[in-house]
Amino acid sequence: MHLGGTRLVQRILSMPEFAPYVERETLPGPEVPSDDELLDFARRHGTTTYRLFGTARMGPASDPGAVEDDHLRVHGMKALRVVDASIMPSIPSTNTYATTLMIAEEAAEDIAAA
Repeated sequence: MHLGGTRLVQRILSMPEFAPYVERETLPGPEVPSDDELLDFARRHGTTTYRLFGTARMGPASDPGAVEDDHLRVHGMKALRVVDASIMPSIPSTNTYATTLMIAEEAAEDIAAA
């Protein structure tokens, strides 16, 4: 298992720009310093059975639960988009893989046109 992605997310979320949005890392927590400990945490707690929906859902800036607009641009951030299943406000009753691919294709066209 490669831990580079996890370490990258930890570094990004600890940047000063995210301070207004991140109170602290709770899991696995800053007390997991070594790769071996992080890998152990991932093996004990990691799973791929859940699909995250609505965690960065799309909607107007006036909606306090919406994270991004209909062009997948994160509200209040410059040049940041979220392009994955998390933008869906609810779980679709169809294949989530195909739906996510459609989101990515539409986003790629939108980004290329910008």
